Amino acid sequence: MLYNLALAHQRLKDYDSAPTHAQQATQLEPKNLHAWVAIALVYWDKGDKSQAKAMYQRAINLDSRYRQSSFLSHLKLAGFSPDQIELTTILRTKLVRNGTIGTKL
Repeated sequence: MLYNLALAHQRLKDYDSAPTHAQQATQLEPKNLHAWVAIALVYWDKGDKSQAKAMYQRAINLDSRYRQSSFLSHLKLAGFSPDQIELTTILRTKLVRNGTIGTKL
């Protein structure tokens, strides 16, 4: 799974490879929510906050449960590290505070 490779490169702060793998993951599996969350994390770490928010919004558009912070704990089963889950929570919180997303399903 390419999103796992993107997550590994994101954890290593390899910002040359991480975006490539994340982008490939979203292209090959456009309905794979984990790929959209992975690419959002990569953009966030690279400092492109608006692109990160847009990619996370894509995950929400595919599955509205990503609006709920309690739902994010399942990312552990998908291979996300505790730090990556925490970063996803921060990203989600920023979207809620900016009014980009609501918290209700």
